[in-house]
Amino acid sequence: PTWSGIESEKVCYNAGYTNVHELIPWRTLTGRQQLYQDHLWMRAFGEGLVTWKPPVDLKTIPGIKDVRPNGHKEIVLNFITPHQKWGIHSTYSDNLLMLTLNRGGPVVWISETD
Repeated sequence: PTWSGIESEKVCYNAGYTNVHELIPWRTLTGRQQLYQDHLWMRAFGEGLVTWKPPVDLKTIPGIKDVRPNGHKEIVLNFITPHQKWGIHSTYSDNLLMLTLNRGGPVVWISETD
């Protein structure tokens, strides 16, 4: 990995500082920031371009709660996270060795008492 910021008393940390100010290409296929993803699986879901989506309408959630009651209280969780717990951007997801640590998926830890 290449460090993409600088450590300075004069400049606040910015992950893309060297890309912008020292003209170092971004670590993408094009060397530029990308807003379009041409992966077939993303396009199949209409996710090729950056899109605004409204917040989840919580009034629709009660219809799916208690469909299979198990005696425990149910809650609705809405996760908004910039990256996975064990990786930032692709440092975890594109490394086969690291993917074997958690079955190749994102991590969520929830207490059994919750």
